[in-house]
Amino acid sequence: YAWPFLRNEADLNEEIRSRASSLEDVLARETFFRDLPAIEQYTHAIESEYARRFEDALQARIDAYTVALQELMKTPGWADLAEGTKHTIAAPLERGTVRDTEPLPIPLLRSERDACEMRLRTAIQDVLRSYEGERLVAVNVGSYFAGGIDTEEQLDAALAGIREECAHLIGAGKKVVLS
Repeated sequence: YAWPFLRNEADLNEEIRSRASSLEDVLARETFFRDLPAIEQYTHAIESEYARRFEDALQARIDAYTVALQELMKTPGWADLAEGTKHTIAAPLERGTVRDTEPLPIPLLRSERDACEMRLRTAIQDVLRSYEGERLVAVNVGSYFAGGIDTEEQLDAALAGIREECAHLIGAGKKVVLS
């Protein structure tokens, strides 16, 4: 389980690659049983590197979700929500702060860490929606910058489009959240 994952890691040092290669060579021999101490040493090095990367990925996920929860609790209206509503909104973020009883694959831990920002944005919108009700409208500003911006004219046009959409929504009695 460890080497198939580690072999694809771009920043893996050559010592681990060398030990994995040596392990494969030793195991391919008919007399591999004579080299059990070397097999154990190579295996231990590979497993230790995997364990280190696992702990790093897990801690990065926990840290990201801990910060996200703290930010969520600073959202206007959070303190006024019922405890049950708070729990429902915060649950996806709280799960990210927990050490799982069964180890998850490192790629899954990394993807969960990467999803933290989107989950936080969703939770903040849920808080605002609970607080503001149907008045709340999200405007996706990314769509105004989808092709990138090369000139000040393009920037001015994008900002004018955002301003126009927001002004229209505010005029309709909505509260606008930019996302």
